[in-house]
Amino acid sequence: MRTLKGNVSAAIAGLMAGAVLLGLCANASAQVMTSDETAGLIVFPKVIVDTTGVLGTPTDTLIQITNTDLDPSGGAAAVECNWVNATGQCGVRAGGSCPNSGIFCDTNADCAALGLECIPCWSETDFGMVLTPGQPIAFRASTGLDLPCFGVVLPPGCLSPNEGGVSNVPSNPFRGELKCYQVAGFTDATPTNENDLKGEATIISSDGTELTAAAYNAVGFQATTAGGTSATGPLCLGVNVAGAALLSDPCGAGSCAKTYAGCPGVLILDHFFWNAPSPLGVSQVRTNLTLAPCSESLFGNLGNQTITAAQMLIYNEFEQRYSTSTRVQCYKDIPLADIDTTEGPADDASSVFAVGVQGTLSGQTRIRPVEGLEDNVGHGLIGVAQEFYFLPGATGALIESAAANLHAQGEREQGDAICR
Repeated sequence: MRTLKGNVSAAIAGLMAGAVLLGLCANASAQVMTSDETAGLIVFPKVIVDTTGVLGTPTDTLIQITNTDLDPSGGAAAVECNWVNATGQCGVRAGGSCPNSGIFCDTNADCAALGLECIPCWSETDFGMVLTPGQPIAFRASTGLDLPCFGVVLPPGCLSPNEGGVSNVPSNPFRGELKCYQVAGFTDATPTNENDLKGEATIISSDGTELTAAAYNAVGFQATTAGGTSATGPLCLGVNVAGAALLSDPCGAGSCAKTYAGCPGVLILDHFFWNAPSPLGVSQVRTNLTLAPCSESLFGNLGNQTITAAQMLIYNEFEQRYSTSTRVQCYKDIPLADIDTTEGPADDASSVFAVGVQGTLSGQTRIRPVEGLEDNVGHGLIGVAQEFYFLPGATGALIESAAANLHAQGEREQGDAICR
């Protein structure tokens, strides 16, 4: 098994590019979200499940969540979680609804022979659990996990030792994310001001001969001392500069006052350019970028969510600057070379992210979500990157993989809200 965990290879790219790009991060502001500290709201932006290999190499994601509160007399943590499903199915686009064809896809190319489009079937599935003081759990996204009711004092309604647990992802294959946040109790979904959760995800793929694993930390938003909202109110991320209500009438539930740290103003990705030779061995590096919105409605048709434009500034090692953009709605996982070209490898060499275009091995991409004119929808983004190491050539075999959290800079002036 070859495993590159965390930011190993991205760190190498960062060091190579750092000499010319250091000035870009010199005034980094106070941390607005965290991937290496505990938090009250944690998000796994990239969860991949395809255990039978319908869309490629058989893949599953191992999720780890830990309650770090060790107080035996009151350290139990009640946690509410939501799977956000963005898996595509082939069909005809009709008002943003899922075609429910049962023919799964990643891109339009997967449906081209049928004369159909690949349409994301956005949906949400929730579950709750109670973790004892200091308890870690680990589960495969494909199977979930049965959990008994835990705690010094069992929550109301907890009568069976098999009650509660982690639901598995709603489809297989699955493309999407997982959101978890601390609440007051097993039957009370009111968010708390506690910051006891920490999470890790490992994307594991195997074609029968080669096993690869890519791990990243969950993105955490620390709860404020103001505490949570009501049991049905929105989760409010950040405030505007004036300190007033950050959103007017979010989710139809009135104004939204800050209860969690805000989303970053800029996301920063240190990366190798597409098909750059890897310093770790005889291989070429290709990177996929995954972006998920901070503002989201977890009820109704997720396909009706607001679209966020993500502007990108790309710097190479000569400090030459290029730009491109992409649009994000609910979830986006895309190869860097497909951001500004057509889907598939045909014209990857023409991408602004291609090593031949840039003339240097590595660089840095700064991603800035564009604020909209709405006063009740935030446009913050979070994300992770996954690197793939292939043997040279267009059909070279995959030999290694690594994942990395994106760096964050600043806090957005416009807040975000997760409606539930």
